[in-house]
Amino acid sequence: MTFREAASWALRGRLGGLASEDTLVYATAGVTQAITKLTYPTGDSDDVRYTGAIFGVGVETRLAAGLYGRAEYLQSLFGQRNFDGGRYNARLESGVARVGLILKPFEMGDWSGLPVGLAAASSTQPESWTGAHIGAHGGYAFGSTKLTSGSWTGDGVGGAGGVGGALLGYDYQWGRSVLGVEIDGSGGGARSTASVTLRRFSANAQIAYDWDYSIRARAGRLFGSTLLFGTVGWTQTYGRLTTAGLGGIETSHLFSGVQLGGGVETMLTTHLGARLEYLHSFYDKYAGVLGSSIDARPTTGKTRAAVIYKF
Repeated sequence: MTFREAASWALRGRLGGLASEDTLVYATAGVTQAITKLTYPTGDSDDVRYTGAIFGVGVETRLAAGLYGRAEYLQSLFGQRNFDGGRYNARLESGVARVGLILKPFEMGDWSGLPVGLAAASSTQPESWTGAHIGAHGGYAFGSTKLTSGSWTGDGVGGAGGVGGALLGYDYQWGRSVLGVEIDGSGGGARSTASVTLRRFSANAQIAYDWDYSIRARAGRLFGSTLLFGTVGWTQTYGRLTTAGLGGIETSHLFSGVQLGGGVETMLTTHLGARLEYLHSFYDKYAGVLGSSIDARPTTGKTRAAVIYKF
């Protein structure tokens, strides 16, 4: 079967504080509705609307007169709904990390009321972004594992969980551009559990990604005291599969792959900054799970906030 979210809308309120003259950090919550489609192997399909709660966090920064950039993460939680006359049921949970441009026409052409950060160099901006930095980060991670065996495929076997860790990097400023390299490590991560119960037999399995690290390059553009950037690099994660009811088997594997993402970083003081970013990782295939014919290929993503200290 294939289950997907076809469209959604949300009505949210938000509350935040100005981290600098040009940058707003905020939280948001509200109500949302998702339109979903379940397609059966026969080709038939069902459409069901889910209604639930949505919440998240974000950063919005002024790029020019009347133009703002935004990066945010939104998580939606829905109740259980039935398909095919009650034969199937599904409980939906979805998350989205996104960036956007916000236009406020009433500000355009009116430079007299702009903050000091746009009329001149912001008081929170360092003389140069060139130099080393360290930081601590925390956020939300998800994992999705694709299982294959011959012509059989099980996609989207996934879960979610909290994540946190530390980072170390070096940046070089060239004009309004910033180039850098960064190393980070995270603990916690995504966990998912699957279970089956029959008349005389029950079993469950858990797939967990306990920690990961990455080495990435990043490049971005400065708008006042705010940096918008993209990043790409190499990553590894430690995946662990445990079962109960099947002999209590446990196996683990160190997956390697490519990580890419983007985010926004703004200076709160001359040395202290805040960052919001999203990172997505694509890993290699683990062939022959538990010595069987089943292959596993994980994909993980994480949205996180970080506090940065620049030397």
